Amino acid sequence: MNSITAYADYYKENVTDLDQIEGIWSVNVEFKAYYNDEFIQGISKSQYFELAVIRNGSDFIVCNIDDNKSEERVQEFTPSANPNIYFYRRTFYDEITKANAIISGIGILEFSFEVGEKEMKKMLKEKYKRGMRFKLKQKWIKSYPTKETYINKQAISGTGFAISNDGLIVTCDHVIINADNIKVRGINNNFSKLYNAKVIVADNNNDIAVIQIDDPDFISIENIPYNLSGNSIDVGSSVFALGYPLRSTMGDEIKLTDGLISAKSGYKGDITAYQISVPVQPGNSGGPLFDESGNIVGIINAKNSMAENASYAVKISYLKNLLESLSLKTDFAVTNTLSSK
Repeated sequence: MNSITAYADYYKENVTDLDQIEGIWSVNVEFKAYYNDEFIQGISKSQYFELAVIRNGSDFIVCNIDDNKSEERVQEFTPSANPNIYFYRRTFYDEITKANAIISGIGILEFSFEVGEKEMKKMLKEKYKRGMRFKLKQKWIKSYPTKETYINKQAISGTGFAISNDGLIVTCDHVIINADNIKVRGINNNFSKLYNAKVIVADNNNDIAVIQIDDPDFISIENIPYNLSGNSIDVGSSVFALGYPLRSTMGDEIKLTDGLISAKSGYKGDITAYQISVPVQPGNSGGPLFDESGNIVGIINAKNSMAENASYAVKISYLKNLLESLSLKTDFAVTNTLSSK
C-alpha cells in the first residue's frame, strides 16, 4: 500500500476486525531540545504528518503513507493487559527506544520519549553537540476510519454449523439478514482464514438460514462428527450448546454451556422452539444444541433478558423440513461419532 486511498480501502473492508489502534493518524510531534539540561529554543519545533497503523501478527506496525520515505526507522505497538495502553517500540538501526502509549480518548493516542543518540545526530546534523538530549511528545489523532465508517459497516457475529462437506452451513436468519457480505471463519479449525459465503435459503418465520461457502480458496469441510436428530426431546433432558459468544472479548476458542430442556415451547408458547436453561450470549445465535448422544436437536436463536436461565432454540425438525423442500444435490452429514465420546 502506497497511498492514503489504499490504506483507507483496506480499513473500510476490514473495519469489523480492526483493533482500536489501527487506522490513519494525523500526528503532531513536539520536539524539545536540551543542552546540559538547558532548553534550546532555536532547535525545538512542532511537526505534522500522517502515518498508518496496521496489524502484523500480534503486534501493530507503523507505516509511512509515502513509501518513498526512509525505512531506517521502524515503529511498532504491542498490546498490554490494559486495552487502552500499548507498548511503543522505536528502532533506529540498532538503537531501541521504548515508551507507553495511551489512548486517552476516542481516537486520541499520546506518548513521549527521548530520542536515542544515533537518531538525534541524524535529525540535527551539524547542529548536534555532545551532551544534547532530544525529547519528543507525540499526539496522534485518528482521521480514518471515522465513526460513521464503523457504524455503516457494523458487523453481526454469530455461530453456524456445517451440514455437508461441500460447505453448507446452518445459522440463524437474524445473523445474516440484510448483510452486504457474509464471511465465515473457523473452517477446519483455521480462524485466520475468512471465506466468502452466499445465502441459499432464509426462513424468516422460523429464524433459520442456510448459507454456502462460495470462495475459490475453499476445498472442503473435513469430518462432520454429528447429525440432525429425527426425534423430539423431552422436558428435563440434558442438552449442551457450542458456539462463539462475544468474540471480541472471549476470543475464538469454542465455548460449551449446558443445561436442560425447560419446556417444549419457546417465547410466549412458540411451538417451533424449545426453552432451555443453557446460558447463551450474543454470538451464540445459529449454534447447535446437542442432546447427550451428540445429535443436534435445535438451533440456538435467542435468550430472555427478563428471566434467568431462559434461552431458546429452534427445533431441528423445522430445519429438516426446510432442507427437504430445497431438493439440494448434496450429501448431508449422517454419521454421529460424538455418541461414543
